[in-house]
Amino acid sequence: MGAAGNARERARNLLVLGRLDEARAAAGEALALDGADAVALRLLAQIESADGDLGRARTHAEAAVAADQSAGSFLVLASIERRSGDYAAAIRACESGLHKDPDAPALHSTMSLAWSGPWLSEKTVRVSDRRKAAAETAERLARASLDLDPEHAMGWYALAVAMLVHNDPFAAAKVMEDGLAMHPDWPEGHLLMSGIRGRQGMVKLASRHLATAGRLAPADGTPLRRLREIAGRSGFRRRKTNTSAWWLAPEARAVLDADARLGGGDR
Repeated sequence: MGAAGNARERARNLLVLGRLDEARAAAGEALALDGADAVALRLLAQIESADGDLGRARTHAEAAVAADQSAGSFLVLASIERRSGDYAAAIRACESGLHKDPDAPALHSTMSLAWSGPWLSEKTVRVSDRRKAAAETAERLARASLDLDPEHAMGWYALAVAMLVHNDPFAAAKVMEDGLAMHPDWPEGHLLMSGIRGRQGMVKLASRHLATAGRLAPADGTPLRRLREIAGRSGFRRRKTNTSAWWLAPEARAVLDADARLGGGDR
């Protein structure tokens, strides 16, 4: 494999483990051996993205594309552009990647999510012609990704998001039920399902998925933060004999009780 290959493999494994500083050092070691190493550049982009520095992530992703205009390089760039909220740039990057590899499921699902992205923050239930067209495009791309690979987790995710853009949370829930049946230990899937169940008014089910997401990805603080938000809502009265958030699932209450014992409520 060689020294550069060994360094890249270490960086990839450390990124999966969430040990970002060590992963960054290993990817930098590979890049020092070959300044045009596109794989190392893509890894650095993913590491910086995971660390929340999307500006540096974009710089590395653009360098990876310049070094190697492959589907993999365009996918990393598209993912970062989508996370940055530049959905048009993400779509362009996906289109470039699909010219290189039209059968890449991840490019189809990422492009689907980019089409859905601008509409997710809208609170209105009215479906305009533009929103409907975007939802239909997002759905088509998500289904294409699943046609290519029925086990592609982000294809299920993208299809559920497209259903939300259609303002059909029941269809979104059914999609995620199917996706989670295939990938039960998928933290991002449980996190999305919690949002869908919350939109349906199923608070207990939403909290159960949040607790599961937190257990599967303990380094991600999002599930605990959302559990705190649900527990703090004033729409539910606390029972005099029980101060815990009784309207949540037992496993969610256990997470919040542990957090309170550790002083998390003061953070």
